[in-house]
Amino acid sequence: AQLVVRTQLPLRGFLPSVGPLRGPGGALIPASAVEFLRARYVSVVQPTDDAGAAGRWPDPLPPFRAPADLAPEVNHPIWIRVTVPIGIPAGMYGGTIRLASESYHASATLLVEVFDFDLPEEPALRSAFGFDPELAFRYHGAADDAARRAVLERYWADFGAHRISPFAYGTAPFDPPVTAWTRTADGAGPVPRLEWDAWEREMTRLFATYHFSAFALDVPGLGGDPPTLAGHPEGSTAFDTAFGRWCAAAEARLAARGWLDRAFVYWIDEPSEKDFPRVMTGMRRLADRMPRVARLLTKEPRAELEGPGAPNLWCPILDAWNPDRAAARRR
Repeated sequence: AQLVVRTQLPLRGFLPSVGPLRGPGGALIPASAVEFLRARYVSVVQPTDDAGAAGRWPDPLPPFRAPADLAPEVNHPIWIRVTVPIGIPAGMYGGTIRLASESYHASATLLVEVFDFDLPEEPALRSAFGFDPELAFRYHGAADDAARRAVLERYWADFGAHRISPFAYGTAPFDPPVTAWTRTADGAGPVPRLEWDAWEREMTRLFATYHFSAFALDVPGLGGDPPTLAGHPEGSTAFDTAFGRWCAAAEARLAARGWLDRAFVYWIDEPSEKDFPRVMTGMRRLADRMPRVARLLTKEPRAELEGPGAPNLWCPILDAWNPDRAAARRR
């Protein structure tokens, strides 16, 4: 909900607060479940494109936890966010919002209707948000390992609270999956050793704590022009052997953890038409060697990208979305 405060005179030390919300049979939504967020504005001087406009745009929603001075004759929007506890009885819950400053006091009624179901901890809608931890570390000035871990955990918690999975690019930056390559005694090509124990422990913790629903799996041997793997070029017998062994080992590890339906491979971004043959080569290679893991492509369905081994998870740019073509691909 949104509450707008507009005053004729300046207000000093203004702060909203609320007590517990009372519902059926004495059930409570605690005051700690009610957040006040202050709508703040960004001055846009140069619009990004024709859809924008210069001016003041509401964007940040920092918590309203400390007294603030409010200027007169200006709208001051306050967002009210209630996180309903799991398992409480259905019905109407009510309480009083207190609006207090040094020279002004008022109140407003807050009513919350709770329905007779709980949302599942893991969202039914799977997502993969494009989050780069390095940008967050730079923004917050997190220079050492302890500060970076603390910043990252706050981001994980925020994504989890909003039911968004932040793993479109990478997953656990402090505990990444590592591959070591060895050779068999008979010289039958490179053999991967997946050093994934630390990564699996951290991902298990994140799934259990924040209920993230999907993640990108980085598959070696797909990038590069031309691709190489374990020091061998694409097209060589050693490359094909190494790629097949890695995919088989990775798929087995994911299956053992029950993560096959969460994983997807995202190895090329918004390819141009000249890259379509390369895209299909890589997708068919994945389909042949790791068939139980989804193959994502950030492109709209196109006739040149169809056939055996084609992408089976599509992420089109919105203005290129064609419902009829997508329906045909689903069939």
